[in-house]
Amino acid sequence: GTRSMTMQMMGTTSTKKFNLWKAAIIRNAGFFATYNTLLKSFSVDAALRIDFNTANSGDTLKLIKNGVEYYNNLHSAFVNLSANLGVTRQLTDDLSASLAISRGTRSPNMLERYIKLLSVGYDNYDYLGNPQLRPETNQEADLTVKYTDLKFGNLYINGFYANVHNYISAIMLPTSVITPGTLGAPGVKQFVNVDYVTFTGFEMGYTSPLSYKFGGSFVAALTYGRIPAVSKYLLNGNQVTGETVIQHDAVPEIPPFESTLTVYYHFLKGKLIPKVSYKLVAQQQHVSQAFYEPATPGFSLLNMVCTYEMSNPVNLTAGVNNIFDKSYYEHLNRKLTGSTEKLYEPGRVFFIQVNVEI
Repeated sequence: GTRSMTMQMMGTTSTKKFNLWKAAIIRNAGFFATYNTLLKSFSVDAALRIDFNTANSGDTLKLIKNGVEYYNNLHSAFVNLSANLGVTRQLTDDLSASLAISRGTRSPNMLERYIKLLSVGYDNYDYLGNPQLRPETNQEADLTVKYTDLKFGNLYINGFYANVHNYISAIMLPTSVITPGTLGAPGVKQFVNVDYVTFTGFEMGYTSPLSYKFGGSFVAALTYGRIPAVSKYLLNGNQVTGETVIQHDAVPEIPPFESTLTVYYHFLKGKLIPKVSYKLVAQQQHVSQAFYEPATPGFSLLNMVCTYEMSNPVNLTAGVNNIFDKSYYEHLNRKLTGSTEKLYEPGRVFFIQVNVEI
């Protein structure tokens, strides 16, 4: 891709063109196999994947400041091995438990390898690729319990732990090394590998039986990510005054705890169904210092929708989202260009929708 920038100064106009990446190419060839079997009361699922990944670029940007290479050696080649094994046991007619362990490896993508000074993240920083990134490998264990009953409904709870080696993140480079190419960008971050990070979390959900007039659902999820140690430049204006190691930093760009409760009632033999949902999102204060990530306040929303089946192929739906007209934004919302302010979500929204099944 090519980026064109037009600048107007003192009545004159000039245009500059930059390569976002020049003749960059990633080739991936792979082999994938699965195996499934039943062993008495256990069901077993296994998979194996091997990928051969190579990348190269015709770019010439090389940053060498104070003996440090920030962008060099454009070629890379990797052999990635991924595998998983899952075992499910039916404890009773309604209750089952599953344990799965896996290893998943992915090579860096085009942005992470070769992007040149473009705001491609959730923040407003310009990003610089790193052709010598290593693949990141996720080693994870999941435990899932499911309960299904015609009178009770469906319930599942999942907990997981993951250890990711060579996790791909980004650090800010000092302006003495490189300055942003995008108007309003506060700085430049380059993709780097972190030795390892850990993730723990859970997800749960419940759905009531469809045979009842009154029913509902509930879902909730939380992920906690931690970097044992990560480096951060100490800056005084444009100059690097040193480097520090932050212990137990947060993994950046992790959404906070979120839950949604939905209730509904069937009127007129199921032709008219009003539904109310309440969404609760906690504040996110477990944010990355090395990534210069800001905290985010929590919020709650109340939505309502009503569906009416006019005839067999036609359904009419009307509703209102954000009933109390809350001012809010999600933790992963992008920022406004040239500003440190987050991009807010819409306020109160009314809608009418007609669905026709053909």
